[in-house]
Amino acid sequence: MNGAEDRESTLMAALEAAGFSGVWQAMPPSHRKRWLDHVLEAAKPETAARRIDKVVMAMRKRAGEKG
Repeated sequence: MNGAEDRESTLMAALEAAGFSGVWQAMPPSHRKRWLDHVLEAAKPETAARRIDKVVMAMRKRAGEKG
């Protein structure tokens, strides 16, 4: 796998572990793409990790608003 695939897999695993993969899938594809691009554009692994955490927190907030 390349770096982008690794980061995408890490993001999906983090969402699954947090229980928010359904929230992620319920979003419009354009919104998912923006979040994913935000993670993939990180130059450093540490930055990508922080951005993944940010996505998980955003899905938690979104889940709270929906439920």
